[in-house]
Amino acid sequence: MSELEESTCPSHTSLFTGFDDQIESKCIEWYHQIEQTSIHGKQSVQLVDYLLDDELMSNPIGKTLAILCYSRGIGGIKTNYEKVYHILQSLGEEGEYTEFSSSMICGDSITVSVIFQTKKQILDWFSQFLTHSDTLVLLADLVLTKNPDQAFRSYEIAAEKGNIYAMRNLGDMYSFGEGSLEVDKKKSLEYFRKAAEFDDPESLFALGYYYREGIEVQVDKEKSLYYYNKAAELGMIKSISYLYGKNDKKKNYTEMVKYLRMGAEFGDASSIFNLGYAYMGNFGLSENLEETFKCQLRAANLGHGMGQHKVGYAYCNGIGVEKNPEEGVKWYLKAQNKEPASQYNLAHAYYTGVGVKMDKNIAFDWYLKAATNGHEMAKYYVGSSYYYGDGCNQDYPLAFKYLEMSAKHGYSDAQYSVGTMLLQGLGVEKDVNKAFEYIFLAADQGHERALNFVNHLRRF
Repeated sequence: MSELEESTCPSHTSLFTGFDDQIESKCIEWYHQIEQTSIHGKQSVQLVDYLLDDELMSNPIGKTLAILCYSRGIGGIKTNYEKVYHILQSLGEEGEYTEFSSSMICGDSITVSVIFQTKKQILDWFSQFLTHSDTLVLLADLVLTKNPDQAFRSYEIAAEKGNIYAMRNLGDMYSFGEGSLEVDKKKSLEYFRKAAEFDDPESLFALGYYYREGIEVQVDKEKSLYYYNKAAELGMIKSISYLYGKNDKKKNYTEMVKYLRMGAEFGDASSIFNLGYAYMGNFGLSENLEETFKCQLRAANLGHGMGQHKVGYAYCNGIGVEKNPEEGVKWYLKAQNKEPASQYNLAHAYYTGVGVKMDKNIAFDWYLKAATNGHEMAKYYVGSSYYYGDGCNQDYPLAFKYLEMSAKHGYSDAQYSVGTMLLQGLGVEKDVNKAFEYIFLAADQGHERALNFVNHLRRF
């Protein structure tokens, strides 16, 4: 059978051990319905009932289909990247999604190449439907980086069948000249317009950009804004971010908050986090630290690194939530791989014994990790620890190295310490002139001991 022929799907057998025939039949039915939205429009069928089926939502194929629905906003289901995140997370926890990474969820339409890094059987299952345009798109996405020409051919076939996502992907390929294709902005515009007729948010966003920059069209700011807004209303986070940034430059706070709320409604972690910042009395909103904390916690639960850090800080200091240093430390630990500030705060917790048992050796390890990752204040504490042998072996040359880093960043305590070490030749070659430079810099910032030193010099 030619892959251009439309037909019912071929006969098949279950590819998962113990995979119930009835569940598989439901998955096939659901998949065919998704196919209809790719050809006839996003809301041409209703898909909500599938999400309410516990049996479907407890199996990896069903979860993968749910991801497609939530990421595309089809069949009466609102785009919701928060749901996508949690479904992917559950696949990861069950071992069905072995390369899950929250950083891959950027708030745009989710690429199927991300979704389909599951067990090979899932891809095999979808490969049964090669006559269906949506499957051609899925398989093309999988080979795009390794064989763009093969992907192009699959997209072309799917686009001829009326597949919206294939049209958009062809627009992208012509725009960038992928594979053996030459850049052809006119052809790219043609495909984006075709997909935009079906309210494809990525294509609407692309048209907004083309009209803004005058690519194969006359510059038209009103049309550009129209397409950006339409894409944003359909859950295109890139578009929401662009409109938010555009209004940020104009200091149009009402519009900024509008787009933050829009992004938050679609489950975008950055929008949720920034909305929390607005509730701190910014962008024209009244201060409401309880709402700030709720936003930070919601963003944190979506894997937002700074959100996790801020939740830790809120618990440790009782900001917008009851003070609970032990809980705060747990959140710092979640954020520490992404945020040097959390590494620094963990060091402080272990140094002071707040939220954890005091341990200066562990504190030093965290200070060193934060300093290595660029945290400026941590560099001072590492230098100071080496100077006094506090949580580590005393080492004057290393103390000078880290204190000088901090001094160059403008920290007055470090400037004074570096000055005194240069005066004494402690861990570094003695240099009186350079020592005075650092001490005077510290004095200029009001450092008390540096001021006393300078005043003492002036008496002579």
